[in-house]
Amino acid sequence: MIRIDIRPVWRFTIDGREKDFDFQLISIPEALHREPKLTRAAAHAGISYRHAWNLIEQWEEFFGTPLVEMERGRGSTLTPLGSHLLWAGQRARARLAPDLESL
Repeated sequence: MIRIDIRPVWRFTIDGREKDFDFQLISIPEALHREPKLTRAAAHAGISYRHAWNLIEQWEEFFGTPLVEMERGRGSTLTPLGSHLLWAGQRARARLAPDLESL
């Protein structure tokens, strides 16, 4: 069986640097929204803790600002940018998924 998966691409450009957004990153804030521990959130998102940290660190470096605030003993919370990316990703998925699936 052959399956075709069509996905939108978000391309960010900051100071001449381009980076295609990895939508797997949206799964981390979604999971953190439900579960404040990154280890559990990564498992819930279906990725390793190390991969979750790598994605977060890569995008924080690219944006030049944190996406997640971690506080020892209290877990992790999304920063305003992290929350905004989560909202935008959920909105894009909700609006585009039906059309993309029908293609």
